[in-house]
Amino acid sequence: MIVAVDVGNTSTKIALCENGTVVDKWRISTCGKRTAAEYFSCISVLASRRSADILAGVRGAAISSVVPVVNRHVEELFERFFNISPVFITNSHADLFGLKICLAQPTIGADRVADLVAAKTLWPTSDLLVIDMGTATVFNLLDRNGGLYGQVVAPGVSCLVHSMRECTALLPQTLVRESEKIVCDSTAASLEAGLYWGYRAMVEGITQQIMRESTRTLRVIATGGGVGLFRNCDYINHIDELLTIKGIVQIYEKTQG
Repeated sequence: MIVAVDVGNTSTKIALCENGTVVDKWRISTCGKRTAAEYFSCISVLASRRSADILAGVRGAAISSVVPVVNRHVEELFERFFNISPVFITNSHADLFGLKICLAQPTIGADRVADLVAAKTLWPTSDLLVIDMGTATVFNLLDRNGGLYGQVVAPGVSCLVHSMRECTALLPQTLVRESEKIVCDSTAASLEAGLYWGYRAMVEGITQQIMRESTRTLRVIATGGGVGLFRNCDYINHIDELLTIKGIVQIYEKTQG
């Protein structure tokens, strides 16, 4: 059993994987003050809902993190409670899969490395546009030879919600959810609709502009916490909420020979 951990700015995804298949998965808030013991307590409670001794089968762990302050706590979690040294995903792991970062600044987040590894493995002969809808929405352009040659970085859903909450005194707190229409007659409903349709319009507009500028036929892949808002979307070819986790597991297996 492998534990794959994806530490994002807003939430942390944890998955138990066996033979490349996700057996169980959970999402918890990302917190820099959470200790190794607290992580273990949380995971133990969540895992016990499936099986009392499921964690006894853990033989390895791999971590993608874009929140450095969390790393030492997660590392201690596995070293202290599982007696294993976790693999932290880095840009060097891209080389193991023949991926090349052809950007002016050749360093990207560990989650993006995992996304691209999984996407390239699943669609090895395609030119890809891989969209990760996390705290930030990142558009990755990956050619069929494994070169990451372009990118767009835009706000994610949680950034939009946070900015509305922080920058307005009287608007109510809200979540982003699907809305059938954009014009509403209440403040709460119109705020939800504005966030939902505004985010969809942003993603669609950026995707269409990328398509116009590109000389390649791009297969569009979407992952991340915001993909649930795009179930009925004709310009996204594939939605895979587990893309990052799949990439983390593939990198772990590659490093183990």
